[in-house]
Order: sequence, then C-alpha cells, then structure tokens
Amino acid sequence: MKKLKSELEKALQDLNSEKQLRRKAEIQASEMKLNCQAIERSLSILTANYRSLQEQFNQQKLQVSVNNGASTSQMASNNNLETKCNLMKYAMDKLIKLTEENGGCRTVAFSARFGALLVSQPSNNNIFPGFGIKKVSTLNKIVTHLNS
Repeated sequence: MKKLKSELEKALQDLNSEKQLRRKAEIQASEMKLNCQAIERSLSILTANYRSLQEQFNQQKLQVSVNNGASTSQMASNNNLETKCNLMKYAMDKLIKLTEENGGCRTVAFSARFGALLVSQPSNNNIFPGFGIKKVSTLNKIVTHLNS
C-alpha cells in the first residue's frame, strides 16, 4: 500500500512538473508569436517607407529631367536643387580642361544651390604669381576666370 502511495505521489509530482514545463513552453511560444507580429509590423512599416521614398526619388528624377530644358536662372532659383543634386546619379557629360599643365588644380568650394565649383590653379600671369581662381558652372559647363 505504501508503495502504491509513493508511486502515486511520484506520478502526481511528475504530472505537476510536466504541467509547469508545458506552461513555460506555452508562454515562450506566445512571446515568440508577439515578437514575430511586432517584427512583421515593423517590416510592413519599413516597406511602406521604402516605397514612398522610392516614389519621391522617381518624382524628383522626373522633375530634374524636365528641368534640364529650363533656363539656368530658373535652375539656380530652385530651392530644392541641393536635394536633387544629392539624388542624381552622375555620368561624365563633358570634359572641361582647367589647365594646360599636369595637375596643380585644387577644388576650393562647391555650391549645389548655385551649381558652381571654385577651383584653385597655378597662375600663368607674371603680374599675379601664385594661384588663381576659376569658377566652373555645373549647370551650363562654362569656365569663368576670376583671377589668373
């Protein structure tokens, strides 16, 4: 009889421990489900953000291609030109030779708003020894000698 009682108590303890393990497993499974749902929500939000940014990029790309036919004064007055310059893909359109010598030119500054690149280069003029400045317009690709 004692043996039967002890086996019954052991079986009940095993049952209780199995129930506790099952509860822990169910809690972990529900936590995993919640984490998965949160990740899915984040993914859908990020996907929507990506699509809207891609749409904005395509619209600005279209505006840039339309603005390529506009005059340079219209392009310079455009407040979003700096943003558009950051989104454009670059390709070589025209090679502008700044100096006859090998090298020696250095970029001083660039303004996306005005579409201008200032370049320092060795001076060819004996009256102004040292370096001179050239302004390169990135809109119409014209080089202007400011001081040489």
